[in-house]
Amino acid sequence: MESKSVCPAALVTPESTEGQLQSLRLQVLATFAGIANAVRPWKVARQFGLSRMKQGFGSGILEGRVGLIVPPRRDMHFRDPVLTTKLCQAAFLRDRVAPFLGAMKQMHTNCRLDSTVVDTLLRQASYNYQRWAEDEGESHSGTLSQSDRDK
Repeated sequence: MESKSVCPAALVTPESTEGQLQSLRLQVLATFAGIANAVRPWKVARQFGLSRMKQGFGSGILEGRVGLIVPPRRDMHFRDPVLTTKLCQAAFLRDRVAPFLGAMKQMHTNCRLDSTVVDTLLRQASYNYQRWAEDEGESHSGTLSQSDRDK
């Protein structure tokens, strides 16, 4: 028998307080931040293109407010591995997670969360991530080749 997890959004009603909605927002952010942090940064760099990221394209930064995406500054120092990691994760969040967060933000704004819709969004986001991870494969060593580093 298939077990069904309970989505926290199922507990939200139009009468929910702003505090309850904020709590749900934080749960959603924590869930997807965990997914992004589990991704190997160099795999993400290969996916989005390190040379494009150096030019300021192909990445975005997720701010604290749900679904708000802003472009990175073009003068960032991309040789810093920590910053590169953060930008790679931000690109993953923007392209894979932001559409989900944007939909959640819209539903929060309206204070009408349909648990069926939220469950569908969660399943789709999870499926997209799993398919992308499978396409990337697990054989990659997590390092860039010399030619990729020099781009």
